Amino acid sequence: MINILSANLSCESPDLKLNLLKWFLKNEEGLHKCEMKQMIPNLINCMIDKSKDVRILAEHVILIGVKVLGLDPFKYYINDLKPAFRN
Repeated sequence: MINILSANLSCESPDLKLNLLKWFLKNEEGLHKCEMKQMIPNLINCMIDKSKDVRILAEHVILIGVKVLGLDPFKYYINDLKPAFRN
């Protein structure tokens, strides 16, 4: 279910993104069981969102993802970002 919902992180609505990210954090155990690699591009895009709250929550979800998957899968998508966003 998490993988299906994570596709909605690509929408324009910051409220929807916030609610999804909050739900993911409340259901952290589900993040450990899902296929998180599918979520990485949308999570990285949330890190460059206009909304500070979305960026903060995305960072927390990404930290869980790094614990589960390691850093390498995230590096692949981070390299596609503009240099200013990579830091």
